[in-house]
Amino acid sequence: MSPERRALGRGLSSLLSAGKGGHAVLHELPISSISPNRNQPRKRMDPGKLASLAASIKEHGVETPVIVRRTGSGFELIAGERRWRAAREAGLKTVPAVVRDASDQQALILAIVENIQREDLNPMEEAASFQILLKDLTQEELARKVGRDRATVANTLRLLKLPADVQEAVRAGRISAGHARAILALDTPAAQMQLFRRIIRDELSVRQAEAVAAHAQHGGAGRKKSGNLPSYRSLEEEMSRSLGTKVRIHSGGKKGSIVIRYYSQEELERLIALLNKAGR
Repeated sequence: MSPERRALGRGLSSLLSAGKGGHAVLHELPISSISPNRNQPRKRMDPGKLASLAASIKEHGVETPVIVRRTGSGFELIAGERRWRAAREAGLKTVPAVVRDASDQQALILAIVENIQREDLNPMEEAASFQILLKDLTQEELARKVGRDRATVANTLRLLKLPADVQEAVRAGRISAGHARAILALDTPAAQMQLFRRIIRDELSVRQAEAVAAHAQHGGAGRKKSGNLPSYRSLEEEMSRSLGTKVRIHSGGKKGSIVIRYYSQEELERLIALLNKAGR
């Protein structure tokens, strides 16, 4: 199991444990007493999959308890909304639940963790959830809490800078996060929309979209004239992954420049700290 998965597992298992002996106390709570998490990161639920889960629950019952916290009038879900909805659809009156004390921030983090473990969030839902948590956390703290590296969190957040139509296509699964990152390599919304339309029209793979973006960004043939060979593209990608932001190498013979993009004051400070650390 990867360190990332272990970190996520610890986050969710801590909810299910109950101190001494590490055993959770299960309650059978009325489904009507439980309300959805108002900050649920998952906004789309496949009706077909929900119906299939409801049929399974009708036959076998709810095998994994939902996790809730107390509210003034009942309980609010922290994790397990799909199971709760499917149980209701199956006609159950109660559902097994673990009751936990959790702040708004803790509830959102744990909802994200469960969805990441189950691979239920689309990239835009992840990005929107991360943005909410950044009101109280730094990117480093957020990355640690959700079991992701900081560069992954930064790249996910950048998806929120895409034009609205592109974001909707990512939500709907018409294009992947890889396609979206290729689109983000272009600097203007007009250029981004042009590449997006071409990806849809020509059914481009992620690598093809990246090649088109590189060609457009460096002026086509001008890229070769400037000496920016394919080997530099590989270096650009490697540096972008390491720094968690867009990096471009401009080469002209024996001289050139490296351009590192930042999108906020916090990100600039993070990059400076990272470069200073690397230079020691």
